[in-house]
Amino acid sequence: MKIRIELDEKLKEDEVLIRTSRLTDEIAEIQKTIVQTVNNFQKFTFYKGTTEYFLELRDILFFETDEEGICAHTVDDIYQTKYKLYEWEDMLPGFFMRVSKSTILNTDRVYSLTRNLTASSLVTFAGSHKQVYVSRNLLQGTGKQNQRKEGSRMNISKKSGKIFWGIFFLLAAVYVIVSQLGILPKVSVFTVIFTVFCIWLLVNGIRNISFWQILFSIAIVCILYAEPLGITALTPWPVLGAAALGSIGLSMIFPKKKKRIWKHANINVGGSSTGEYNGERVECENSFGESIKYINSENFCYANLDNSFGSLTVYFDNAMIPSGKATVNVDNSFGEVSLYVPKIWKVQVRMDHSFGSVEEKGRCEGSSDISLDIIGDTDFGTVNVYYI
Repeated sequence: MKIRIELDEKLKEDEVLIRTSRLTDEIAEIQKTIVQTVNNFQKFTFYKGTTEYFLELRDILFFETDEEGICAHTVDDIYQTKYKLYEWEDMLPGFFMRVSKSTILNTDRVYSLTRNLTASSLVTFAGSHKQVYVSRNLLQGTGKQNQRKEGSRMNISKKSGKIFWGIFFLLAAVYVIVSQLGILPKVSVFTVIFTVFCIWLLVNGIRNISFWQILFSIAIVCILYAEPLGITALTPWPVLGAAALGSIGLSMIFPKKKKRIWKHANINVGGSSTGEYNGERVECENSFGESIKYINSENFCYANLDNSFGSLTVYFDNAMIPSGKATVNVDNSFGEVSLYVPKIWKVQVRMDHSFGSVEEKGRCEGSSDISLDIIGDTDFGTVNVYYI
């Protein structure tokens, strides 16, 4: 293949011409690469309200789907775009990579990647406090350019549930073989099946914070293995009675709060998600997973954040509060909540905590007229407030 460059001072616009006898996959790939390279230096139109902004793709950290369309994140701002996510995927240069159903990532701006074998990986960006989660299903490399530079691949595969149950059945297989050798006491097929059911019940109870499921699944396991454990005197009724009383007591100490459903709501269970919200009132619920949310409202008033057995991160730096006052209610149990708020706001943190902590990181200047009240409670968890 010959490559020739002709210089013509009379040309008003650069032109790339490919001469070929037939259209092959190689030629199609060259054409795609040229188009992506041109797009890299071309400025695209983005929107914020009624104002148009002209940005280069290198300034974009990532694209993601929100409730009103597709938004583009820069270091310190968020813009709307009229293109669909699949249209961006066709236009973007090779250093952009689809990392989930709702996110396309600029791999050249990635600063760090925290891997997690049982959950999604957390990506941070150079020069920005923003973060995004990479899909649990699969991430290969950090983009085509990085693959060529480093010749490496990063594989994050397998859902946490598959890993858990895969390890469980492997251990069960080992247990069956070892028990036949007389090293461990033999168990019946009925006991094994019931044990699997109890483990599922326990995991489901932890996910839904159901003390009845948690304690009764443990009680049933104690009954099944009472003789090997030497606790026959406690089964079956004493251990069942203790499970019932314990469930009642814990349910009274940690009652389930009624959920208020706002116009803009998001629920994430057992996974990872990233999203943006534009409403006045926002409710976000995260359980047994990781979630990052960006509040990009022009009239933000109230947010209700419910996190249990997971990690929830919420950014308020692009939220506008015309009324001058807003409230964030946090209900955190056995998890971590991180709130990023502008340091110029007047922030009051008035949260109750039982066997947990509430920490403010950074300096709150409070130089503006905007005030934010952070209320709620955290039980066996941590709430971090970052001033940015």
